[in-house]
Amino acid sequence: MSWENGDVESELYWRRLRRVPHADTPRQVFLTRGQAKHLIACCRPDLALLVQGALYSGCRVSELARLKVRDVGGHVFGIYVAPMKSYRGRYVILPNEGMTFFLDQVETLDDEDLVFRMASGRSWSGCHKHLFKEAVRRAGLPESFVFHGLRHTYASQLVQAGTPLAMIAKQLGHSNTDTVSRTYGHLCCDGLENEISRRFAPLQKSRKDIRLQRLRNTLQNKAEPNWSWPRKNRSRASGEIVGMLRGREEQLR
Repeated sequence: MSWENGDVESELYWRRLRRVPHADTPRQVFLTRGQAKHLIACCRPDLALLVQGALYSGCRVSELARLKVRDVGGHVFGIYVAPMKSYRGRYVILPNEGMTFFLDQVETLDDEDLVFRMASGRSWSGCHKHLFKEAVRRAGLPESFVFHGLRHTYASQLVQAGTPLAMIAKQLGHSNTDTVSRTYGHLCCDGLENEISRRFAPLQKSRKDIRLQRLRNTLQNKAEPNWSWPRKNRSRASGEIVGMLRGREEQLR
């Protein structure tokens, strides 16, 4: 970025950086529709609108905080997310319910007004964190669940419903499907399950297995799940510097 902005004369320093290898961890932290509704009910009114906007669009909180009235329903059946320093601009298509929600928010506002504001009239700029944490606690959800989890909830729902990964990547603003595939590809969707079952040639005589229905009833898209949290990414890097850092970590503990 420094080279692209003209702050340095060469990208040589960037090319000399050695990337630390890490293991991609599939996302398992997302809400069912029942949990999402309960969370909204536990939010104060202005925060509830921001949460609904995230669940309808999959947008980051920073994108929703900067969304203006002129970006709603301008060129597509959805919203336009203006480009930020680290992200490209994109259009996000909305379902009927989501489009109605956003139109309700802008009905009495001017084109340059922000769609989402705090009850005090101030813009959302990091003020949501402690309010969201309180709502999560009241909803009985794990305290580790943060606002960005609503974006994962949005993507997970689409994956489970069998939406093509390319479409999901476009909605989220990713340049390709790699991130979506690594992050959400493990989720089971009815379409994939039916396709595999239909095309798989049996090896044995079929029999009724009540465990299969019991398993389906525990999946995220069928019933309230047992919370399952992914392990943190662990670096496989080694060497003198890594050893020093680990030693310092042990001292702090």
